[in-house]
Amino acid sequence: MRNKRILLADDNDDTREVMRMLLVGKGAEVVAVKNGLEAVVAFERSCEGERFDVVVLDGAMPKLDGFSAAEGIRSFDRQGCGDGERSVRIAVYTAYDEYVRQSRLLEEKTIDAYWVKPRDLVVLSDQINGWLDEKDGFSEEAADAAAQGEKPTE
Repeated sequence: MRNKRILLADDNDDTREVMRMLLVGKGAEVVAVKNGLEAVVAFERSCEGERFDVVVLDGAMPKLDGFSAAEGIRSFDRQGCGDGERSVRIAVYTAYDEYVRQSRLLEEKTIDAYWVKPRDLVVLSDQINGWLDEKDGFSEEAADAAAQGEKPTE
């Protein structure tokens, strides 16, 4: 996870700070915000400078939920930040497992993975780390494991 730039959005101050500390402790640079709207704005601003490698969103937040934020971020990622291709990996952690399963977010590649709450934050940071361990980025195996809440295989 060293030298990876992560955008983290969670409306719970304690959760956001613990996740930030865990990810920083693994060598990541973390920009932490408190809602989905701030996440979209932070991502849009990053298009002009140092871009994010990963975006991690809480599913339920005020102003803009994590799922809607993911759609906005992916839109900027495809149009404003890159060459029309997906460049950032997006994960959502949520208590709304059925919503994700019934939506087309994974199928349409709006999000790359999701984890179901409640989740031990140390385990969640380890899963994010495992997700980033792939040599050249994100693999389909890691996506499947992450989507099922498992530690990605090497």
